[in-house]
Amino acid sequence: MSETVQLIPHQDSPRCIRLNEADNVAVVVNDGGVPVGAQFEGGLVTVEAVPQSHKVALVDIGEGEPVRRYGQIIGYALEPLRRGSWVKETQLRMPSAPPLDSLPRATAVPAGLDPLVALADTAALATLLLPMMRERGYPLSSSSGLVAAGGIIAPIIPPSMPFVIYGVVTGTSISQLFLAGMVPGLIMGMGLIVAWTLIARRIDEPKQEKASGAVRRRVLVDGAAALMLPVIIVGGLRGGLFTPTEAAVVAAVYALAVSTLLYRELTWAGLVEVLTRASRTTASVMFLCAAATVSAYMITLAQLPDEIAAMLGPLAQDPKLLMVAIMLLMIAVGMVLDLTPTILILGPVLAPIAIKAGIDPVYFGVMFVLIGSIGLITPPVGTVLNVVGGIGRLRMETLVRGVMPFFLVYLVIVGLLIAVPSIITVPLAWLR
Repeated sequence: MSETVQLIPHQDSPRCIRLNEADNVAVVVNDGGVPVGAQFEGGLVTVEAVPQSHKVALVDIGEGEPVRRYGQIIGYALEPLRRGSWVKETQLRMPSAPPLDSLPRATAVPAGLDPLVALADTAALATLLLPMMRERGYPLSSSSGLVAAGGIIAPIIPPSMPFVIYGVVTGTSISQLFLAGMVPGLIMGMGLIVAWTLIARRIDEPKQEKASGAVRRRVLVDGAAALMLPVIIVGGLRGGLFTPTEAAVVAAVYALAVSTLLYRELTWAGLVEVLTRASRTTASVMFLCAAATVSAYMITLAQLPDEIAAMLGPLAQDPKLLMVAIMLLMIAVGMVLDLTPTILILGPVLAPIAIKAGIDPVYFGVMFVLIGSIGLITPPVGTVLNVVGGIGRLRMETLVRGVMPFFLVYLVIVGLLIAVPSIITVPLAWLR
């Protein structure tokens, strides 16, 4: 009696990236490439060894037929290319560059993306908190810096869309990324508290009366339902009640139910206004995403990921030195690129290098997203800073001056997590 064994995909499973539905080639991302007979998810089997970052044919391509990548023709086959074969540049006839004045108008419109969690979170917080802090007399620079720095904690605390994206493109367990992100997220929050405590000493703020114990208890009871949201998300993931992707839906439905049915602060009539305001904020966020996508396309077109892999490869003998180099690289990239394109471009490139160096893949994923999130408050692009500036009508120099103390605190936290990886790995082992 024979039985079929279903293999579970893992980090070493054959993996490739197809950048567009129209592409007939994909890029192999496995460290060291894949051998003959490697079977990808979907049934593709290689008929020859394909090196890392090189193209593999997804279908049989006849002589003279176009080879497509990025949804565009990158060449024409000089010979028949078998499905699963290594597609080399020497096998392609490159298309002639047309005159600039003959280029057609672009009509291909990409599908809309979900708003980035950090940007959406920051937009909501800034709309609520900045006017309140202004009324209390807090400095605009420090107030905006705190809101911006607090907004980038969202990608680290589950449910996190950047963790979902990273897990998909690198083959890392999304649920373990969620669990591993809780401790660093709490450390980031405590770092902000320490930084703001030091800043607030220089602020001449009118003293407020302390709430009585009865008032504090009542507030705690009233807020218990809202505070249960992260407990439900983490508990559901830990108990296998829903997938990481479903966790976002659970969070949205739970928040809507609590605000409308329990607290009754959001009426059904007011829901229309909330959705309208959210759509306007989303429009500004999506504009920033579109600009970042252009940068991502140019970086990929220039084959910079391959250059980065070649540059960092020799550092694989020293895991901590490699992490420091990646940290510096990510901060530099974060200055000009948004988080999602950074994950899509650099995640499949850097993750295999880190694993080869003996770095825990979940730990590296958390650090990758954490450092990438810091890029959201790093000028000159700093998409989160732009969102706060747009809502608060503040100049960029005001935002940069206010966020810099919190930025330095985050760098200290990153250095601590690099020096002591067990801060992440030990709680993760306990939560698994």
